[in-house]
Formats: sequence, structure tokens, C-alpha cells
Amino acid sequence: MRSVKIPFGDGRSGSAPVRLDVDIFKWADNGYCPETAAYVSRNHEGLHVRMVSHEKETLARTFEDNGPVWCDSCMEMFLRPFPDDERYINFEINPAGAMVMDLHRTRKDKEELVSRYKRRLGLTVFSEAGNWGVDFTVPFAMLRQIYGGSCVPLAGDVLYANFYKCGDETQTPHFGMWNEILSDKPDFHRPEFFGRLELL
Repeated sequence: MRSVKIPFGDGRSGSAPVRLDVDIFKWADNGYCPETAAYVSRNHEGLHVRMVSHEKETLARTFEDNGPVWCDSCMEMFLRPFPDDERYINFEINPAGAMVMDLHRTRKDKEELVSRYKRRLGLTVFSEAGNWGVDFTVPFAMLRQIYGGSCVPLAGDVLYANFYKCGDETQTPHFGMWNEILSDKPDFHRPEFFGRLELL
């Protein structure tokens, strides 16, 4: 299991976030592994995530939230913020800014979140120098509201997450991850293979 320390400070205002390389590609034997990384930091308000991918040809056919964004060029973070709660949230975003965001008990047992909470993420999608990327913040207050608890993650706490790059129906299908999933078929909904994010 990969483990990283998440620095305190807002990556948007100049402090250096930690880089997590999405460099394990499986399930598509075509040699295509677009260079992809997540840059993660946190402050008192939330977890800041910036993902960047050098993808030779992007695809965006889904323009509405809750559509099959994973069939397009897509970057994703799956997050289990409270170790004593097995539920996790998936954040899946394509180059058009269309998004899937659900609270999962299992892959199929889920609660739709994007219609209520997308605006709170401050999501932006960008393109620069042959790369495309996404930038958003997961507010800790939002997590407290979703999970129905009174606590928020603090320094010393460990969150569990994985970061993905996929494109199921792109010109060259690909399935990349930060922490390796041991599965014979593509399946990102495997929280037992999430890595550790230790908050500083």
C-alpha cells in the first residue's frame, strides 16, 4: 500500500503540494500509459486536489453530470475520509467538466451527491501545454455534512484514497491508478486497495 504525507497549506497559494503519480496501468495490453499525477495539499478548510494528464488525444462526449464520464478521458479520486466508516466518495471528471460524485456503501449501493455538492468543490477544468487537468477542493465541512458526524479530519489523521486515469471508450483505452488494484478486470471501486494520506 502506498502512503504519503499531505502537507498543510493551500496548493493554490504557492505552498508545495505532494505529487502522487498515477503510474500503474493494467487491464489494457496496448502500452498506452499517459503521464498523470495528482498534487494534493490541505488546509483548515479542506483537501485541495489538482490532477494533470498528458493525454495524446482527449475525448469528451458527456456534457451532463451523472453521465458515463469514465467512457471519455477521465480523471478520478476515490476518498474514504473516516477510517471507522467504510463509505467512500468517488469524484470522476471529464474534460467537459461533467462529473459523477456519489457516496458509496458498495459499488451499487450509493447515494447521488453531485447535484447538491458540486458547486462547493470550486471545480475548474483546464488545458495547457498539451496537458489537461482538473482542480478542486473537498471541504471538510461538506464531508461532515455528508457523513453526518461532528468531526473533521485533523493533523495526524489518516484518510484513504486512490487516484485514477481512465478512458474506457477513448481511441486507446487505458486504466491507470496510484495504488495498485489486484483484480483481473477493471474495477476502481475497490476501497480495500486505497492508499494512505496522512495529514500534516
